[in-house]
Amino acid sequence: MKNLRVYQTERVLLLPLAVVSMFLSMTVTTMLGPLLVDLADEFDSSVAVVGQLATVTALPWAFSAVFSGPFSDRYGRKPLLLLGIGLGAVGSLGAALSPSLPWLMAARFATGMGGMVPPAIMTTLGDVYPSDKRGRIIGLVMGISTLGPVVAVPLLALLASALGWRSAFFAVAASMGTVLVALAILFPHTRGSQSASLDFRRRILLPALLPNIRRLVAANFLSRVPHSVLITYVAAYLIKSYDLSLAEIALPVAVIALGMAPGSLLGGQLADRPGALIRSAAGLMIGGILFLAMFTLSPVVWLSVLFGVMLNVAFQLPSPLTLKMLMEASTESRGTMTGVFALGNQLGIVSGAALGGLSLAIVGFAGLAYLGLAVALVSGTLYFSLHLTHTRKHQTRGLP
Repeated sequence: MKNLRVYQTERVLLLPLAVVSMFLSMTVTTMLGPLLVDLADEFDSSVAVVGQLATVTALPWAFSAVFSGPFSDRYGRKPLLLLGIGLGAVGSLGAALSPSLPWLMAARFATGMGGMVPPAIMTTLGDVYPSDKRGRIIGLVMGISTLGPVVAVPLLALLASALGWRSAFFAVAASMGTVLVALAILFPHTRGSQSASLDFRRRILLPALLPNIRRLVAANFLSRVPHSVLITYVAAYLIKSYDLSLAEIALPVAVIALGMAPGSLLGGQLADRPGALIRSAAGLMIGGILFLAMFTLSPVVWLSVLFGVMLNVAFQLPSPLTLKMLMEASTESRGTMTGVFALGNQLGIVSGAALGGLSLAIVGFAGLAYLGLAVALVSGTLYFSLHLTHTRKHQTRGLP
């Protein structure tokens, strides 16, 4: 491990490099939406079929994130980060040059294999920054990275409308290639632990062996479900409830998405303070009630947008704290724990979209309301139970 003095000089570059890497990582996974119609026309297919490119990207993304963890703990974070960014650059270049839909799917699969980027970044931040600052730094990087879908994706859509859909992939490939060179030269290298085992079964199942970690992972997974329902179905809700066009909902949906940034930033601030668990629990429970109000009352449009922003803040609030706690649960397995966090996020997103679709088909938008309320309350209850456990432990030790 490098000494602290070296880290003090590297921190100046570490944070901007981490932010740019995460921003691009979010962008490359969410850039497909505006391109689907052009892709369907190009390859003589339907939007429904080319929409499966998102699945082809998301599945390897989720599992590469968790399975890269033991390698990160053993060999260090930087090699995995360079590999992930490199796969993103190569996959995007392959997508830009795709002569057919199967080729494009293969390129997006390669892009999805770069899912180790967020865990490598976040674990490095955990290695470098002390516990009393870790939550704020994690929240800052999370908050800025969530702007990728809000800022970069519309810009890529404008580029594609002017120069064709391939130009969007070329732009992302060039950006990731440039960042890859910068990371290779400037990103700090934290040595792995040679004592860290590559026994994937033991290390990845480690959270299942620790009761508090099980609850934390479950709480995080459940908190992602209503968030996924919101971001997946809010556009359809606004269109159906207020008779709006696609053009008319563009701004409201963008404003709602912006709520993720302050949620992460606020969550990072709270993560470094006492009582963070109970505040996360309260935020989720209040979010559940707001979810019920938003999808059942159908007030005026601006009030629905305000509810959506508040929901994104509430559901994003626990993320920095959860990641910080998982990192600190096992220093030797910090990379693995971060991968478990990423896997939980992805599974929560997939589950929310699927359960939301089922509820919508059976009950309508009211089904989404009660689904979001129920899952948010259960997640909040788990965070509250962790708060009680934490409080009892400190009282037993005579700590404040």
